[in-house]
Amino acid sequence: MSLPFGTRLNLTRNGLMNIAGAVFLMALAGACSHPVVPAALIPVNSTCRFSASHVEIRDVDQRPRVLDSQNPEFPERFSSMRSFVGSCVIEAIVSPDGSIIEPGVARADDVNLGNAAIAALTLWKFSPALKSGNPVGCRIRVPFIFSTKGPVSDEVLNAIGKQGDFLPYLVTPEDKNYRAKATRG
Repeated sequence: MSLPFGTRLNLTRNGLMNIAGAVFLMALAGACSHPVVPAALIPVNSTCRFSASHVEIRDVDQRPRVLDSQNPEFPERFSSMRSFVGSCVIEAIVSPDGSIIEPGVARADDVNLGNAAIAALTLWKFSPALKSGNPVGCRIRVPFIFSTKGPVSDEVLNAIGKQGDFLPYLVTPEDKNYRAKATRG
């Protein structure tokens, strides 16, 4: 297992576990009937250092908007499951030119979901955030829902939607990626 964001792992509620413990848990996960990487073993973005030249989304006058998006590939290991629903939240910076830089997994149910979402998000184009009329780099959180069942319940949409700055993007094996309608609470 490679750790793209360092060796700090979110394995407990608010603590850390050493690599030996992580290897043990991965071996334990390998004993399952299908390969599973527990969500607890996915590196968290908290060790990823964002550049100082960005602002938080709450501090901008105009939020970035998606201009062009690519569909994430549905991870093959889940596409044959009859009723799979998984999610991830990707954190990145929309640069002043509207491109995505420094993407990372903020939270994911499986490492494959996070990787698929990052691969797609890096190809997206945004209108940049504006502060005092000038384009600025802005940190964003984009939620993705992967479902073999198609549309998911409003409860799931709202729960996942509250974790990001944008409405969740629903990804299905049929490659129908559309912006889900979620409400903000």
